[in-house]
Amino acid sequence: MQEYKAQFLWDLCVSPFYSLNEPYGQRIDVPASFAGVAAENEDTPKRKFVAIFRTAVLLWFIATLIMDLGQKPPTLWIYLGYLTNLAFISSIWFSMSSWACTVWSRKICAQRQALTVPNNFIIMTWISYSLAAPTQLMAFILYWTLLREPVTYLGLMKHGIVGLFTIIDGAVVGKLPVRFKHFIFFAVVFLIYTIMSIVKSLVGAGDGFFDWSTNATQSSIFAFVAVFLYAPLVCVFIWWLSVIGNGRRRFIDKILPS
Repeated sequence: MQEYKAQFLWDLCVSPFYSLNEPYGQRIDVPASFAGVAAENEDTPKRKFVAIFRTAVLLWFIATLIMDLGQKPPTLWIYLGYLTNLAFISSIWFSMSSWACTVWSRKICAQRQALTVPNNFIIMTWISYSLAAPTQLMAFILYWTLLREPVTYLGLMKHGIVGLFTIIDGAVVGKLPVRFKHFIFFAVVFLIYTIMSIVKSLVGAGDGFFDWSTNATQSSIFAFVAVFLYAPLVCVFIWWLSVIGNGRRRFIDKILPS
């Protein structure tokens, strides 16, 4: 418990926002955490396996997106007005970024002594996972507790399978470090989504999760529970997955000279 407390306080206080430093003077191993393979294992079969896995997942996600858009081609703002679709696009963004980190790991994940922050591409990948993972988990919880619609391929993909592979990629294959304060992006996206669901309800286009046009009281209760119970629990779970992975991947023994 003391380890979790120390990590939590560090995550809230460490500066800069995307610092590579860790408690107790440690430093995040960028290649191992983001490319999925430590620098000394660049030319091993493990790297090929990670590259194949991430390529297959990315192509699978893109094919599902094409299938989804092909059913009812929507305008972009309407499509992104649903939490499920926001989570889906975030997962594709993360999958593309993590794939690039592995394929071009020598260039993207190079790490030197003097730097306490990673390059912009690593930061983008970091943001995409800390947004995609909790958003996917939230969409999964809301879908299977509130809607319970007939099971379809797209329903399973967008409300479970995509989220599962996103978390496997980030927490197991790539083992990305997640700081609790990074969930600010998820909080902002979920708040915007909640506000948009109210606006859509007012114009008669209610959202599947929160539809104030049909039952304002029930939707208000659902929204309250989602914001103040589900969302914090989701963030704690994703953060916990990152913390328990500390011993498996994150810290470097040697850094390239500056």
